[in-house]
Amino acid sequence: MKNIYFLVLGLSLLGTQQFYAQSIRGTFYNKENNQVIAEGRVSFYNDKGQKVIDMLVDQEGNFEINSKNIDKVQKIVGTAEGYNSAEVVVNNILDDLEVNFNLTKEIGYPRKSQEIGGQGTTLSAATAKNMLPFFIQYDFNSSYFNDDNRAAADELLRYMQKNTTQAVVIRSYVETRNNAQYNTWMGERRAQRVIDYLVEQGVSPSRLIKDVVHLSQNAKNREGSTGTAKDFRRCDFLIQ
Repeated sequence: MKNIYFLVLGLSLLGTQQFYAQSIRGTFYNKENNQVIAEGRVSFYNDKGQKVIDMLVDQEGNFEINSKNIDKVQKIVGTAEGYNSAEVVVNNILDDLEVNFNLTKEIGYPRKSQEIGGQGTTLSAATAKNMLPFFIQYDFNSSYFNDDNRAAADELLRYMQKNTTQAVVIRSYVETRNNAQYNTWMGERRAQRVIDYLVEQGVSPSRLIKDVVHLSQNAKNREGSTGTAKDFRRCDFLIQ
């Protein structure tokens, strides 16, 4: 029986490829030191974005699954506390498949108050009340920048370069009415995408606060937004 191997490096594969498997197995690693991650979670989703299987890895960071639902799997997502998640898209699984997740440490400070250097004040998700006049609206079922998203992220970057002591809350929204766990994962990724981009451009992570808000109704609309469920795809930027 032919084995098929994947090495997933903290990013999703673009597009869907054709693979055939009867079982799926793999191991979680810390990409920086190649050490096993023993507290990982692997989730399997169908083509509608619904989770069909969810499991924890063992003490050696391994997982293996043989399930009647395996033929429904379209996407495999690996997550671990304190790490960026990773995903791989597959289709028509009929042969053995191995997916190893090499996860990178997460940048940023989720749900924390950060001291703002030189001001002697503290900004937190709770105290940030003023929205900046620009925001990001992601595409459906995506946490990647399109051209408009990148333009908004660049606008935030220019703001932070001009206001060098200002911290900003990066707020995303999660719908809890259905698929709450998947939506939480997506909301985390959307906020983290902004943080990672800004840090890559030289912004200190101590100035960036991630805030993922869980809601059972549509996010409050704002000027330029739709006032519909599309607002769950939004990332707002808030200051004190």
